[in-house]
Amino acid sequence: MPPTQCLRQRVAPLSAGRGSGSGADGSGSGSGEGRGGSSGAGGDDAFMSAALAEAVGLVRRAQELAAQQARSELMQSWQADGGGAASGGGSGGGGGGGGGTPPPAASREAVAAFLLEQGLAAADAARLAEAITDGGAFSGGGGGGAWSGGGGGGSEAAARGGAPSLAQLEAKWAGLRRVLPDADVASMVLREPALLGATSGELVGAVVALVAAFPSVDVQAMAEARPALLLLRDLPERCERVVAKLVELHPSGDRDVVAGVIEENPELLVRMDYYMAARLLDELPVELQNMFLPPGDTGLSWLYKYYSKKKGS
Repeated sequence: MPPTQCLRQRVAPLSAGRGSGSGADGSGSGSGEGRGGSSGAGGDDAFMSAALAEAVGLVRRAQELAAQQARSELMQSWQADGGGAASGGGSGGGGGGGGGTPPPAASREAVAAFLLEQGLAAADAARLAEAITDGGAFSGGGGGGAWSGGGGGGSEAAARGGAPSLAQLEAKWAGLRRVLPDADVASMVLREPALLGATSGELVGAVVALVAAFPSVDVQAMAEARPALLLLRDLPERCERVVAKLVELHPSGDRDVVAGVIEENPELLVRMDYYMAARLLDELPVELQNMFLPPGDTGLSWLYKYYSKKKGS
């Protein structure tokens, strides 16, 4: 039942009881004065409190349902990442190794056709299909590549050099779309094919880390501009470290200003690692200095003067 309909059904009895005056006290005055027999102000307060409490309860219930839905989708993605294959492989192994036949690896042509359907140009689709079917771009430390999910189900992927079946590729793609529903996933994967090797849990964790570090920023746009951010294992610590350093260096000393600069230049989260000993913006490479400046023939001296005047006023 929709929450609004549920709220109407529950508030209606409250409204009727308020108007009749024959509520729980049984006085039955019928004058609409409510339970106190006076002006009805107390009844209004009680009615509004009850309605507000009901609305809060419905919102919390909706949040719980949304969380359950998200967990369900993540579980489906985890199974697509190989969790189901890992458990299935374990049960089959107990019967003397007579497990089911693994799905065949997708041909390069089939993968290219799938990528064309996702909106890639023919040349880009062919290049990405080569990287995917080669398997080298996704071979992790577990021997099964990205398609095993990193948990004991890598035998089929290892047997064919880490290349995925078409079903596995489709499941991985769907998982990316669930985590980044409004992003240009095809463009992101073209720029960073290793995204297909990340589990949904890792991707969600990276998005959560970015949202926590930059609550007022379009995190999805940042991820689109720099897809490799989603693969950084130390992303929460990195965000805090880089932001703190840039707040120290920037003449505004304002975290929101720095967050805006990083939103437009997310590569700072990676490149600033080499310049953590800098004491002034002037000590950064000119390319990085320019990221803090508006377009035009301005320099850092303009930036310092601008924020000096702003603080003075």
